[in-house]
Amino acid sequence: QSISPNATPHAHKAFPEFLKTTIVKELNRGLEIARRTKDGELKNILNRAKSAALNLAQQLVLAYAVRVTADYNPESEVEFESKSRFALNGVSVTEAHQWEQKTKSYCRTIEDAWRYLDAQ
Repeated sequence: QSISPNATPHAHKAFPEFLKTTIVKELNRGLEIARRTKDGELKNILNRAKSAALNLAQQLVLAYAVRVTADYNPESEVEFESKSRFALNGVSVTEAHQWEQKTKSYCRTIEDAWRYLDAQ
């Protein structure tokens, strides 16, 4: 299953919707095949990938909102949780530090499922 480069969004803001529609649609197509062929392993892999795509989309929306606040609303209040910890828009720096690792994990899960779809 390859997706045309023309189908992928060029604007960062559009990427969450792309994940929730185009990517999930392809994963659902694979899930239908897995159901018909009674392939439980593939069904599990695709369900994990679908969850990863939706979680990644949600994370991107949150990260974009925080970035917009930081870049364009400097008057927004920073909430200090301790001497070294703070939050912006209710998102703690600790949570933000986890985004990279979570993103890599979500992407690996989606890529693994995509390999199975390519093999179908």
